[in-house]
Amino acid sequence: MFAEKGYAGTSAREIAERAGVAVGLMYHYYKSKEDVYNGLVEVAHSEIDAISEIFDRADSVYEGMKILAGQILEGFCEGYDFAQWIKIIPESGYLVDRLLNYLTQQQAQFFASTLLGICDLQLSLRDKFKPPTIDMMIAFMIGEENE
Repeated sequence: MFAEKGYAGTSAREIAERAGVAVGLMYHYYKSKEDVYNGLVEVAHSEIDAISEIFDRADSVYEGMKILAGQILEGFCEGYDFAQWIKIIPESGYLVDRLLNYLTQQQAQFFASTLLGICDLQLSLRDKFKPPTIDMMIAFMIGEENE
């Protein structure tokens, strides 16, 4: 709901309906719509934090990017959930900050903006969406000097 309508455009009633629970039950577990949102953002941030593991296991930045791109593309192929998760992160700076441990500022920003754009495209095209290949995802992000 937050990815589709934004925070302000999403009501607690809509969240409860989408979850298939009564509004009262939702408020039993969450004090407010903001608590629901913050819980989702916390989960999204923990997923982004896992990027460190990918790069730490990889033999090079290029290999890390290939693994990360592969996992992202897998997420796109599984449905719309991945794109929606990326869209609820309040600022793309969180993703950029995590990538700065492994990429230059320009590479990290380009990767984040590319990812956000692909998420927007998937959510707007739905069944007509065809994800890019791994090579397309990383082609302009890593120069030859980093391979």
